[in-house]
Amino acid sequence: MTTNRWRTSVLPVAASCLVVTAAAAKETHFEEVKFRLVSEHIRCTHCHAGREDPELTAYGRKISDLGKDKTVQERVKELEAEVAVTASEEEREAAKAHTDVDADGVANWIEILTGRDPSAAEDSQQPAAGFPTVERVTTFVQCTICHIRVDAVAGPGKSRAPHNPFGKTLTEFDAKGKRLRGRAIEKADAEDVDFAQRLDVIAKEDADLDSAFNWDEISSLHSPFDKTDRPTLAETKALRQNQADRRKNDEGFGQIHKLPHRPRRPR
Repeated sequence: MTTNRWRTSVLPVAASCLVVTAAAAKETHFEEVKFRLVSEHIRCTHCHAGREDPELTAYGRKISDLGKDKTVQERVKELEAEVAVTASEEEREAAKAHTDVDADGVANWIEILTGRDPSAAEDSQQPAAGFPTVERVTTFVQCTICHIRVDAVAGPGKSRAPHNPFGKTLTEFDAKGKRLRGRAIEKADAEDVDFAQRLDVIAKEDADLDSAFNWDEISSLHSPFDKTDRPTLAETKALRQNQADRRKNDEGFGQIHKLPHRPRRPR
């Protein structure tokens, strides 16, 4: 099993997106990928004392404090958002109150992905059986899922954030969101195509032709563009079991917090 082979470097979480101005526009792309991963692992008990208990945990109270005028999904995304590149040191320190609720030095979203409780500092160093390690999450969930690298300095005519083969598939759309193949979207139209929509379209494609869907690979922390790095049979089975358990047990955001139906995209 490979986990680091395809990465060019190991950077602090999100640093590959956030350290340079050229990539700042991609922050929302990183946040969308991160939020989708959180959505697959968040449980009722991250926000509530128990599945049938209305009492809120420290993490749940932070989400509640963001107001009822937004969906729970919107509030979770807001709570987990990284601070802006231009934020001052004081603003970064203040942001820790929401990005690391239990103040244990590990971000909420990383704790959720690694099977820990974002409200309980005492479990931050305990390995969770069946979950990836903090190191694996922090070295995988970076902008290098879609980009070869993010350069602080690039020569004339060179991109500071060139796409890898998987990232290129996310550019192959026209301004109306229609999937193109082998032809990148016109730069002027790039912001007109919703990134979440593009992720939906290519989720069940197979960019590296290794017989594993793109999103299944990302979800199990494997490269979506390196055919030598794919989920094992056991990992794929665990993914399917997780999906089935969430449907059956009404876990995660649950029926109460379910997103409203999203109309089909016009063809």
